[in-house]
Order: sequence, then structure tokens, then C-alpha cells
Amino acid sequence: MSKDRFSFLGNLSDEDEIFVRRVCDIARRAEERYTPCFSHFLDSRQRSLASEVLASLKCNNYAFFGGYEDASRVKLGVFPEYEESDTQAFDICGFTFSYRSEDKLTHRDFLGSLMSLDIKRDTIGDIIVGDGKCVVYADKNVGYLILHDIKKIGRTGVKVSEGADSAVRSTQTFTEIKGTVSSLRLDCIVALALGISREKSLNLVKNTGVSIDYRLINSPSFMLDEGQTFSIRGYGKYTFVKNCGFTRKNRVTVIIEKFD
Repeated sequence: MSKDRFSFLGNLSDEDEIFVRRVCDIARRAEERYTPCFSHFLDSRQRSLASEVLASLKCNNYAFFGGYEDASRVKLGVFPEYEESDTQAFDICGFTFSYRSEDKLTHRDFLGSLMSLDIKRDTIGDIIVGDGKCVVYADKNVGYLILHDIKKIGRTGVKVSEGADSAVRSTQTFTEIKGTVSSLRLDCIVALALGISREKSLNLVKNTGVSIDYRLINSPSFMLDEGQTFSIRGYGKYTFVKNCGFTRKNRVTVIIEKFD
């Protein structure tokens, strides 16, 4: 892959470059083999990046699907020119976990149990945690492990059945973080959100980057706006909720919410 060809994507990390190559390969294989080709599950940033790459390749016959309408984590499917895109062709299966409603399990609890089976993160789609039930979307090829090897989530006993219970609705919760920052620069907001020093935050933004509106930002001086959601690999997802104004010492009071 020529870097100049995709210079419009901005500065890509090594991982992004590998992903772009994979998207190109999926499009090429679908065209050459006259058969649909699919990716693993993608996050929102990868979906946006894939759309830009496919547009540059003038590839229009593709779809994103995560097992249900409006899924957050989705797979990319590229179809041959003569074949209409079909969500039924995606090898995605839903699984419903049932447990006592008084046992309050979280997204992290389910994801941790799945990872403990050596199931790769990119084979798992959305995890929708409701009251006493949870729906997990995953590749069909890891379905056997999910159905037969998971008896507990943490210390809570669960029953697993194939198929997604459409009645399950997310009960996403948040932890509020309120504090003061010297400015609305990205490194300042990240330092408060993660509870780390400004120096560590600055290095984290420069070296790892922060995903904002599907773009990887490596500039510590980037200014955040109210309502923007940002995520940092290994640290979770956050929303800059509100700028509450200046204190007497000319610092800015802000409210951030962390996705539980």
C-alpha cells in the first residue's frame, strides 16, 4: 500500500495502516473471487476509516452490519458487483444470557469472561446488558465456546441460549467525574478523566492517541467541545458533558462521564 495514496486519511498509526491494507484486501478479494468477503467486528473509528478507504477505491457495493439495526460494533461486508448486499450473509449470531435480576452484571463482566476463553475481541460485537438478561453478538465460529463453556459470569451463574432476545435493552450507566482543569485542551481533559498527571496525559495523547469523532488525535492542544465523546485504548470511553465556567483562580470546572 502506498502511503501517498491514502495521505488524505492523515497521519495513520502502524495499526491503522495494517487495517487499511485489510480493507483493501477485502475489496480486492470480493472483486476477484466474485464472492462476498467480510471483516471482523469493527469499532466506530474503524467503520469510519473503512468507509473513507472504500470511497477512494470507488467501491460502493458494501454494507456494515452487527447483528441488528443500529449496532455500534459492526462487520464490513463487500459484495461482488452483480450481487446485492445482504445482511443475512454475515456470519453473526446472537446469544442471550439469563441470570437473577438482583445480580447486577456489567458490560465489563461479560467481556472479561469471554476474553478468559481466549476469544479475540474482534470476534465479539455489541454486548447489551439489561435487567437479568444480556445479549452478546459474536462470530458464529466462537458460538460453541459461548454456549458450552460459560456457566458463570464472575460468581454469578448464567444460562446461555442461542438467539438474541430483542426485548433486552441496554441499561448503560455512567460514572460522573467533576473537577477543574487549566483549559479545555485534550491533555488537560484526559488527565482529569484518567486521574493522572498532566505530563503522563500529554505523553499518552502523543504516543497512543485519543479517538474523537472516529478520528485518532495525537495533538495535546486539541480543544474539546461539550458533548464530544472520546476513548483511549486500555482506559475506556468518556464524554465531555459540560463546561461549568471559571473558578476564582481562573480554572475551568468541567463534568465528564465515564461509560461503565
